[in-house]
Amino acid sequence: MKKKILTILMILILIAPIFLLTGCSAGKVSIYIKNRPNKIAYEVGEKFVRDGLSVESLNTDGTTTRVCIKDEDIVGADTSTSGEKVVTVKSGDASTVFNIYVADIIISPQDNVKEKLLTANDGDVVYFKNGEYKNDDGQLNNIIVDKSIFIVGESKDKTIFKGNFLVGAKQVNDTYEKIDNFKDVKIVNMGFKQEYKVEGNDIKYTSKLEKDVNGAINGFNTENLYVTNCSFTNYSYGVLMDNAVNLSVTRNSFKNLLISGVKVKENSERVSIFKNSFVDIGKNV
Repeated sequence: MKKKILTILMILILIAPIFLLTGCSAGKVSIYIKNRPNKIAYEVGEKFVRDGLSVESLNTDGTTTRVCIKDEDIVGADTSTSGEKVVTVKSGDASTVFNIYVADIIISPQDNVKEKLLTANDGDVVYFKNGEYKNDDGQLNNIIVDKSIFIVGESKDKTIFKGNFLVGAKQVNDTYEKIDNFKDVKIVNMGFKQEYKVEGNDIKYTSKLEKDVNGAINGFNTENLYVTNCSFTNYSYGVLMDNAVNLSVTRNSFKNLLISGVKVKENSERVSIFKNSFVDIGKNV
């Protein structure tokens, strides 16, 4: 009896690897980033951290499988110089990419945001550190973005910006003018949040912005504006665009907005809005 049991065990041990190798696994067609790393913004020289990164494969039978990634499978995560960096993840013959951002300009909640942005040049990465950027006296109203830059928060849940950006505009005396042929701005990982109170039938924003133009991101005459992985709470609009060309709004969350999550005027073209969440939007998404 003992010999019979041992024989059965030996057979199971011998055939187990065959099942593991060929039994139920489908061929891998491609791999993709399911979740980016928790940290995508860095100071120059800061060590790259891949925590939170998850990769899956798409298989020939239509299923997906988690891909185990080692440090040596990640190429291009260079923080020695500033800029947007394309990081490649490899698994066998398949590969996929994600971006990280290494700062040219670092902004903290205690800094003067307007003055810091005045020092930006085209192509700069502007890194907003975690914290609450208060706007009690309107100092963060209508922050001008007139350079082709990357605006990147440390974390959309912890980088809480209570003002708004004017993309593609310049200030002339006490007014704002649109910039002709403005392009190439990317806004990533920012948590936009307004404070307000209800007085009778009226909503009063502490920032004193008028509700009909109160967008977290107001854009004009802008080509190639990318807004991704941001959150928008308690504004009239999340993204309010006039004459946008090649606008991409992806993987953002819009919540408790008085009028609309994304409003794009009819003079815009090539607009892509996908993989966003919309909750408690006043009129339309």
